[in-house]
Amino acid sequence: MEKHGHLSLNPALREQLLKVSASSIDRLLKEAHTTAGKKRNRVVNHVSKSIPVRMFTEHERHSPGFMEMDLVAHCGRHLSGTFLWTLSMTDIASGWTECVALPARNAELIIRAVDNVQKNLPFPLLGLDVDNGAEFINEALFEYCSARCIALTRSRPYRKNDQAWIEQKNGSVVRKLAGYGRLDGEPAVKAMNQMYMANRLFINFFQPSFKLLETQRIGGKTVRRHDAPKTPYNRLIELHTLRAELRGHFDDIIHALDPLKLLEAIRLSQHQLARIAVGDPVEDKNSDLTTFLQGLSVAWQEGTVNPLHHPAPSKPGHWRTRADPVADVWNEIEYWLKDEPQLGSTELLLRLEDLYPGKFTEGHRRTLQRRLQEWRIKVVRELVYGTRADGNILAEARK
Repeated sequence: MEKHGHLSLNPALREQLLKVSASSIDRLLKEAHTTAGKKRNRVVNHVSKSIPVRMFTEHERHSPGFMEMDLVAHCGRHLSGTFLWTLSMTDIASGWTECVALPARNAELIIRAVDNVQKNLPFPLLGLDVDNGAEFINEALFEYCSARCIALTRSRPYRKNDQAWIEQKNGSVVRKLAGYGRLDGEPAVKAMNQMYMANRLFINFFQPSFKLLETQRIGGKTVRRHDAPKTPYNRLIELHTLRAELRGHFDDIIHALDPLKLLEAIRLSQHQLARIAVGDPVEDKNSDLTTFLQGLSVAWQEGTVNPLHHPAPSKPGHWRTRADPVADVWNEIEYWLKDEPQLGSTELLLRLEDLYPGKFTEGHRRTLQRRLQEWRIKVVRELVYGTRADGNILAEARK
């Protein structure tokens, strides 16, 4: 700065400035830094310090009762305003899954939902693993779990794999049933809870699923071993955690349930949610199992039958993925075809190989077939409709 004339100091002050240490400079400028701009104090949730962190490698729970819990937003494309939330819970050992629709993200509503779910579980609730959202990390849920001897743990921030079990259920159960559209209002909560009541019986008693047993890394390859597909109820029986009277009660429920009627009830709720999502009035539609069964035989032809799923139509591509290898010689090929229209792709390819050695190979046969087909369609249109790309062929004939 002195060299370019930006600073002029007397010799005594210059000597003192050269001798001062970096820590002394920070101490002298501390007040200036404080008044210039204060740091935004980060809000610390003190409850999180009382909740231990559980990583993915620590999830080996062999007894039912340790569940992961998460919230799924039904907000559509934006998070503004009010919309529905789904509280999903899944047991790590058996895969038993419970879902509850909530009108808002609220700690009190979550505690009520957990309390209702706990009363209907076929096993005692021993632990809950949640993420770091304020709807879970709060004194209300912490005191609720402490009073009932429920181990409350949390995942690491921004580590979705710590809750791999519930994240998988969010996709295969919640999103598969409710889709990604925006849902709000009391009618939507009612329809969604009716759908979850039927789905609870279907996935826990009738829908088998694989379960990861172990993961091994052999060199650069990861090998995963799964057990045979079983329903969550069958896994509970194998773990010998169901009491005799409770097992008898569930066996009676299974014998009384019809899985196809459960599927039809789920479809009716989905149709109601689809009408709510677009603002149409909800109609009370009675279940027609005969019509539903008749539709199953052709449902595979239509793809997904979920009325809440609206896949975007794919646009046909009009661009080339690579350069046309016969573009430079197509005028010559057209000259051959005008003299001998019966020529096929094999004869044309042989002529090109003779005229241009090494440029054309057997791999260009399919390209020649497509170009030949397009040329013949164009000629037929000219003969039938009397039109050509550069004008009217009939008009040319009259001249």
